[in-house]
Amino acid sequence: MRFALYSLVLLSGCMRCGSDATTEGQPSASAAPVSAPPAPEDPDVVEVRALAMKFLEPGANMGALSEELVPREEDYDAVFLPEAADRMHQFYAPRFDRGELVIRPGPAHTNVLVYKATTEQIRNGEAPRFPGGYQNVGRYLQPELTLYVFVFVEEGRVDGHTYDGLVRVNDRWVIFPKLWQVLR
Repeated sequence: MRFALYSLVLLSGCMRCGSDATTEGQPSASAAPVSAPPAPEDPDVVEVRALAMKFLEPGANMGALSEELVPREEDYDAVFLPEAADRMHQFYAPRFDRGELVIRPGPAHTNVLVYKATTEQIRNGEAPRFPGGYQNVGRYLQPELTLYVFVFVEEGRVDGHTYDGLVRVNDRWVIFPKLWQVLR
């Protein structure tokens, strides 16, 4: 009988262990913490991810999708300072015209990661997710731009096919892939 009564007392005490009982107005250690809702994702990052995800759709026309990102003449001046704009145009325009610069994710890629950096962050070496050559590019960029890198990856991975130099200017997205190779 004593054993049964002792067991009942222990059991009833343990049943309180998981409760939200408080002591002196304090929540118990088991009470679920109240957390703030996650911050909304940057709308431009969402837009870049959606743009890049189009390349992963079955039957996507990589050439046509890439062509939508080809800079116009006025875009070079909007992105680069005068001493670099002409050189960039001379390098990229013929390659885009010949269809040489086409974005192509790998067959196993299923997701897109997006990173961004402002002109100021690039100039200050504060763009760790950007290719290393960007440390020499900042001085040629117009101020107050935000550039993007997107990476086609396999599920659960962080490495894959990287495309850089995406920027929104003149109310459209344009890309200058591997621009650091031109601005050495």
